Amino acid sequence: MMLRSHIPVEIITKILSCLPVKPLVRFLCVSKQWYAVITSSHFIKMHLNRSIETNRERTLILKEDNLPPPTHYFSVDFLKDKQFGKAVEIYQPLHDPLHNWDILDHCHGLVCLEKDDEAQDAEEVLTWNPLIRKYRKLPIEPIEEPSGFSGETYSVLAFGHDPYNNDYKVLRLIHFDTGDKVEFVVKVYGLRSQSWKKIEEQWPNNKQIYTRKSTSLNGAIHWLVADQDQRVLNATEELLLAFDLATEKFQLYSMPFIRNIYMDRHLEEEFGSVGRIYLCYCER
Repeated sequence: MMLRSHIPVEIITKILSCLPVKPLVRFLCVSKQWYAVITSSHFIKMHLNRSIETNRERTLILKEDNLPPPTHYFSVDFLKDKQFGKAVEIYQPLHDPLHNWDILDHCHGLVCLEKDDEAQDAEEVLTWNPLIRKYRKLPIEPIEEPSGFSGETYSVLAFGHDPYNNDYKVLRLIHFDTGDKVEFVVKVYGLRSQSWKKIEEQWPNNKQIYTRKSTSLNGAIHWLVADQDQRVLNATEELLLAFDLATEKFQLYSMPFIRNIYMDRHLEEEFGSVGRIYLCYCER
């Protein structure tokens, strides 16, 4: 006990930062000092950077939807010999017997879940850390329609990390679709501030999200978009729209031309999303 009390905090911190997450969770109970070290923002950032540099602790989270619900989640470790371990069912953040939950996105081990219920007037979303078995349910504000608006109202959610401010954020794109045009309201929820704010940056003129799916990479959230007056698939020129989570600005990028990528409308209705372009990211 005397020896442990004379070990400098800096040495304890450095040793603990080399350990995987699972033993760190157990070590939270060792002492108040260890708890303070492991839960500090400095240690969390150090441990995350070390994990990224060493490319360790790579795990897949698999989701199994059920009819009837609830959703089940499984963890699969990526082993050193480029093999996958066994799928092990893990803790469910919500035991919801009425709904399945979709994985909206993930970043640095934090998973964002969205309730799979298109009939809901207001979405439900939460952030979840599977390793420490903790989650936070985010408040969703009701949609306020513009005065005199008549049309369809819906929203799209996205999740990403702001490296400049070291904050995780949920983006909400609220659509007001009159049939002739679509207008947008953009709101961002920061896990640090635990509050929503409206983004004053204007949505790019005459642009419509081509798919509800987004991809988060390098501090920005990306969508495929197209002109609102070009909704027929074989006539659409796609663009890549990025929203920088730090500057809260939009940026449009041209897409590479890919011949014969579009399908006829009746084929899309018959087979769903077969043949569509979706976003993913690759690391070199």
